[in-house]
Amino acid sequence: MVSPEGELRNREDTARALEKIAAAEHGDHPFPGLMTCLPREEAAQGRRPLSAGGKENLSCLVRAEESLFVLRLDPPCGGRLHEKGRHFLFDEGKNGWYEKSFQLIVTADGAAGINFEHSARTAFPWGGW
Repeated sequence: MVSPEGELRNREDTARALEKIAAAEHGDHPFPGLMTCLPREEAAQGRRPLSAGGKENLSCLVRAEESLFVLRLDPPCGGRLHEKGRHFLFDEGKNGWYEKSFQLIVTADGAAGINFEHSARTAFPWGGW
């Protein structure tokens, strides 16, 4: 992870930052990642109030938009294979940022998965239609 000053964090600082993120309360706030599932015009309308929500809001939004991928720290997803599959594929869309080429997903119960935009697969000759 990178610090606000642009420096690489050491392992302990990274662990503390990830623990802080995982412990954050979401309350009754909307799930901004859901707007990334909408058609472009509707997503742009959803972005306006987020970007107008103050300097910190805009900074977080820009970081998400400019990142190479998203690391999701999710709650437990269940022990059965189909529960994990449902979670990693869509999990109601609440904790994802679907405009990225891929999302790395790590759950509190130790499962890990990946969710990627379909063109990553269809771009290969063996993955096309």
